[in-house]
Amino acid sequence: MYEWTIPGRKTHSASWYMVAGISMLSLAIWWAISQIYALTVVVFIMVGVYVLLENNAPESSKAVINQNGIGVGEVFYDYGQISGFEIVFEEKEPKFMRIALKKNHLRTIDIPVYMLKETGVEIGDLRTLMLQYIPEWEGSELTVVDKLIDKLGL
Repeated sequence: MYEWTIPGRKTHSASWYMVAGISMLSLAIWWAISQIYALTVVVFIMVGVYVLLENNAPESSKAVINQNGIGVGEVFYDYGQISGFEIVFEEKEPKFMRIALKKNHLRTIDIPVYMLKETGVEIGDLRTLMLQYIPEWEGSELTVVDKLIDKLGL
């Protein structure tokens, strides 16, 4: 019933990469001087994994919500796998929909919905469809971590 495109790859300016690189390198040097070698190795591994994931991310993905379940990219979750959902707002505008899975290793998935307004889909219609199949948690706001990730452009 509802389908939209989610941007997959975040575009960062050259200055973003320069600041991030200098910050990580500075921390690594400080930890090496302080003889905290394990943390230095962990930082380099984290940076490598981030760059690898960023470069291999698809340009965009499709999000699909219909009477059978929710699909994001190539993965589809039927409603039996989902325990609930919430729509997270920022300044009275929908930011993303968080779905909670019944799986142990992957508990929540955040699906961006801020672009729905441009496609003519009302968030209330989407909520009505979802409420037919799974419960909603109310009163959710962006957490400090969500805000930090958004500000850093991660």
